[in-house]
Amino acid sequence: MELVDENRLKQRISEWGADIVGFADLREVLPKELSHLPVAVSIGVRLSDQIIRGIKNGPTMLYAYNVSITNSLLNEIALRASNYLQNSGFDAILIPAAQSSKKSKILFQHKTAATCAGIGWIGKSSLLIHPKNGPQLRLVTVLTDAPVTHYGKPVRESRCGSCKSCVDACPVGAIKGTNWKRGVNVHEYFDLEKCQEYIDKEGLLLDKPVCGICISACHVGLHK
Repeated sequence: MELVDENRLKQRISEWGADIVGFADLREVLPKELSHLPVAVSIGVRLSDQIIRGIKNGPTMLYAYNVSITNSLLNEIALRASNYLQNSGFDAILIPAAQSSKKSKILFQHKTAATCAGIGWIGKSSLLIHPKNGPQLRLVTVLTDAPVTHYGKPVRESRCGSCKSCVDACPVGAIKGTNWKRGVNVHEYFDLEKCQEYIDKEGLLLDKPVCGICISACHVGLHK
């Protein structure tokens, strides 16, 4: 099978509005039903620095709108990337930026694709942490059978070390303070139920409830 021109695709995705693009070999982590699409194009767009600075004590409507608009942009970029791959003779599907874990099964975790692409690691807060953008990236994923020449080097463990900024900032103690590594169940380092209960009650709703306090608390990123 002919290789996809990943440099050209990466350039186009950046032109469409992405801040980060990476390619991942997912053969170790894909569920069986998606095994025919073993390559991920992981795409990230950074949330507004100014808006993130404003949510130290809780979400604002500006933050909720920023998340919603960014998700829409990501889905548009991913659709264009998927169409580009299909028009080049490959199979491709996009995994939407915002997936509901309450109403339906998560199709595939964007964070898994991003760590496999070498974009970053999963923090104590269960968010993807990028070395320069911190947890400010929203993500979308395109799965494809298009072979590429250069995959990112997978990140298999946390680089958060002893930092507890997000742990101390979480108003409901959902962040347990344990460092992530590949293969560890999320429940060992993050209480999904506590987080969900809080944002359902206190979060601001547009596409879905949002909080974001742990994003603002993180010392990694550009918003400080």
